[in-house]
Amino acid sequence: MKYFFKRFPRLLLCAVTFLVGVTATGTPVATGQDVSVPEAWDPRPAADVGVQTDISRWVVGVAQLRAMYPWMTGAGYTLAVCDTGVDYTHPALSGRYVGGYDFVNNDADPQDDHGHGTHCAGISVGDHASYGGMAPGANYVALKVLNSGGSGIWSYTQDSLDWLIANHAAYNIVSVNVSLGGGLYTTPVDGFLHSRLQALKDAGVFVACAAGNDYYNEQGGGLTYPAADTAAVSVGSTWTTNFGQFVWGGGAIDYTGGLDQLVSHGQRDENLDIL
Repeated sequence: MKYFFKRFPRLLLCAVTFLVGVTATGTPVATGQDVSVPEAWDPRPAADVGVQTDISRWVVGVAQLRAMYPWMTGAGYTLAVCDTGVDYTHPALSGRYVGGYDFVNNDADPQDDHGHGTHCAGISVGDHASYGGMAPGANYVALKVLNSGGSGIWSYTQDSLDWLIANHAAYNIVSVNVSLGGGLYTTPVDGFLHSRLQALKDAGVFVACAAGNDYYNEQGGGLTYPAADTAAVSVGSTWTTNFGQFVWGGGAIDYTGGLDQLVSHGQRDENLDIL
């Protein structure tokens, strides 16, 4: 492990939505192949808001972080979400959507027709009394790269990174959440997205990529791509408290939780950057 999230409080702007992220599909990484949303992300709806859940807050530790750094709301900065789109009309997310693009349907309306992207945005920037996110004052950009079935092709992700390179300065984008991936890599790689990820890194944009949620099925170490790219920051998941037994959609089971205990489905590897 290279470093821990708690050492870098500024990273609360960096979309710790990896916990419910899109993960490996088992296909090789190639621009013409599919990437999709698996069943690992929490399927249970919140009681009164669709962008957050109790389980997500417990895993990510939103309440603890907000208590430690109440003045750090993300105000004045922008987060980008590369996912299934975002429901920017939702009360917890309205008013701070500043732009985006739908690469699946090739139009300027990245409305979410699946749910995963909205959930990720809620964890990151949701503003709600009970289910607020990490950076409730931040603006956000939505880049839709996965369709209503939770799948897409890698060229959509490529195009979204090109969009970010061209527009990050205009929108003051400081952080990008990429909760999707494919393949399984036990060593760091300079993959086909490397030049784009490196360009964003060189511009000071933090790109957080999901380590993967397929450990239960693979039963082996390694990271999905683009988390495995040397220019990305790979993010894994631990519990912040004991939430009790929880069965994930992909079949993985956490019989108990506990501070710093790895989430059962989460990929883990010596090259993982952040837990």
